[in-house]
Amino acid sequence: MPDEKIQVLLFESDPQDARLIQNYLTEGKRALFDVLWVDNLREGLDKLDAGETYDVILLDPELPDSQGVDSLKAVEERCRRVPVIPMTRFKDGGEGTEVNSQAPSEDRFGDHYWLPWAIQYALARKHLEQIFPA
Repeated sequence: MPDEKIQVLLFESDPQDARLIQNYLTEGKRALFDVLWVDNLREGLDKLDAGETYDVILLDPELPDSQGVDSLKAVEERCRRVPVIPMTRFKDGGEGTEVNSQAPSEDRFGDHYWLPWAIQYALARKHLEQIFPA
């Protein structure tokens, strides 16, 4: 991949989690990412509607203005060619389980250690889907 950084739109309601993810993806050897954080669905959708482009989206399904599958569907409607990775590691049943059932298994974030790998894998999978549609 060229020197361009992977553009990440991070939907995360918890500021501490957002800082953790931003720091993890932008420091040291993982400095392959530019991360823009939004803390609610509306702000992120406004950015997508304004034509801002991202390579991947990280989505907390528990946003203050949208919950679960509704968040996932709203984001996917606006950017069908961009992988959306639901971050459901803290979910035990409920909406997290439903969101997980809507996303490919390799696209679920479970541990920040694996997040760079999960992003790269989701990008490669989405690229192959576009070349070889089902």
